[in-house]
Formats: sequence, C-alpha cells, structure tokens
Amino acid sequence: MSGATLTIGDGTATTFNQSAGAVTLTGTLTINGGSTFNFSGGSVTSPATKNSGTFLQSGGAGSLGAIDNGPSGSGAILASGGTLVADHIRQGTLAISSAGSVSINTNGGNSGMSRLDSLSIGPNASLDLADNDLIVGNSTSKSAIEAYVATARHNGAWDTTGGITSTAAKNRSGGITGLGVMSGAEYASITGSTTFDGQVVASGDTLVKYTYNGDANFSGTITFDDYVRLDIGSSQHYTGWTNGDFNYSGSVNFDDYVLIDTANNQQSGTLARAVDWISGDDRSPANLDDPALRMVADHFDRFGAEYGAAFLAAVPEPTVFGVLLGFGVAFSRRRRRSSV
Repeated sequence: MSGATLTIGDGTATTFNQSAGAVTLTGTLTINGGSTFNFSGGSVTSPATKNSGTFLQSGGAGSLGAIDNGPSGSGAILASGGTLVADHIRQGTLAISSAGSVSINTNGGNSGMSRLDSLSIGPNASLDLADNDLIVGNSTSKSAIEAYVATARHNGAWDTTGGITSTAAKNRSGGITGLGVMSGAEYASITGSTTFDGQVVASGDTLVKYTYNGDANFSGTITFDDYVRLDIGSSQHYTGWTNGDFNYSGSVNFDDYVLIDTANNQQSGTLARAVDWISGDDRSPANLDDPALRMVADHFDRFGAEYGAAFLAAVPEPTVFGVLLGFGVAFSRRRRRSSV
C-alpha cells in the first residue's frame, strides 16, 4: 500500500490493523483521538506523523519521521516489539516494553529534541536518543530517568539492552560523551532560563542532554564552572549529574574526576600531552599552563598512580596499553571507588 497520506479515524473510534506488507507514505500519517494504528508486522514509512490516538506496535519496522501531537489530543505510543525510528517523538505517553526498540535519528539540534509527558521502559526494551535531547514531564520521576540512563550506560560501555541509551556516546572515540540528567528546577537555578532546546520547561520536568561527560551545567562544553560544581559535590557528598556524579554511581568520587578530565582534554586538544605527562614519557613543564592540563596535573598529585592508570585506561591509544603495565593493569581495572 502506498499513498500521499493516511488518516485513521474521523472523530469516532477506528482501528487500522497491519500485520504484513508495506505502508509507504509521502505525506503525513494522522491518527486521530480515540483511534488506533495496530501495527504488528511488515513496515510503515512516513516523513511525518500526527498522533492524538494510539500507535500500538508489537512487531515490524516503523520509520515515522517527526512524530508530533495531533490536533485533538496528546497521543500515545505503546511499543512492545519490533523497531520504531523517528526524527523526534513529542507525545503524551511513550511506553516501551518486552523487546520493543525506539530510536531517534542522529541529527542533533532542536529538531531532534523529543518531549514526553510520561515515559516507561521495560527491562529488555530501549530508547536510543543518539545525539539528541529529551524532556519528560513530572508523570515520570527524575530518579526513574536516571536509573534508565545508568542501566544503559553500563560503566560507559553503553552496551546493555534496556533503558535510555545513546549510540552516539557508544561510538564516540574515547567515551567522552554521555547523557546528563537534571530537573527543570535545577536547570532554571543553574542557567537562569526556563527554555531548553527551544521548549519551555517546568520545574518538575526532567531534562536529558547528550553532551560531554563533565558538562554539569548543560552548557555544551566543559568549563571552570563544571569543576566548581564537581568539587562542591565531592566535598558535600551530593549526588546527581549537576553535582558531579557523571557515572550515576550514587556518589561523587574518583571516577568522576577521570571522566571530566579525559573529556576536557579531548575538548581542548591537549589529550596527547596529558597522556605523555601522566605516563612519564614527558614530565617537562612544556604546555602545562593550559587549564585542562593543569587539572590533570593537580588531580594526579591529589589521587596518585591510581588516577593515572584510570586516565590512561580511558584513552583508546595503542601506546597507552604498554604504559598501563607500569601502573598495574589489574589495579587500573579494579580501582578504588571511595569518596574524595
């Protein structure tokens, strides 16, 4: 089946069932309020979807472009199987269960920002934000969103089925990016703004941002302000991304300093020099006036060889692996995780 548009429902409850074959549209798929697209097999393709009803996916492959709220309701996507790909999803409800998989296309910017009133993800289901951001309303708690990200992050490998994941973070060299989580109230307090990616946010909303590990204030870069937040979080035993808990371990500790320092030096173009200094290949003072390198030197003095081994282990350079032997490979893999 192919066509320019497909409209399901005209104000009355209507169900469109698809279990096989292909629906290919050049225009908009519209699911009106009270109506259901029951998609269990085959494929459906549309550049845009207006959904105020229910998109029920239990199989097949859907590529629906931009999925936005329809004119008469908030819309719901219930995905329990198959794969669904979109440019963004702005709906009332997104519930992913069983082996359901929902992915946002890599594009970044405001056009890739998704917005949901509520979000639920089952143990074997996943939402892949790639390099995009997300706003979730207060129907889903911030702690639930943090748990989804922590599960998918899996100590920086991003290889676990389940939760909110990011293929962009997984594929980024050096593992220097991730998904930060903060509340709307935290965002307003830190930035003085109630607008995120062009969307107005409330204090009870939860924001998810694809950014550098260590970007505690969601500025998109690592600055001195992020280190201040990390140091305060460490000294006061705070938790949460905005306070420096970049790996969602439940505390601000040694590993969080490694995360921000590797990302900061990659960002500033000084990573190779940092590796040479930590490894002992070049302990001269050359170029150590760079702020990112000074942070590495300070933290190496503060934490010692354990920090050095962890830093080198986080950098995917062939020359690093031999150096690791000097610090102890087993020591670097099973390093202390006490608070600092």
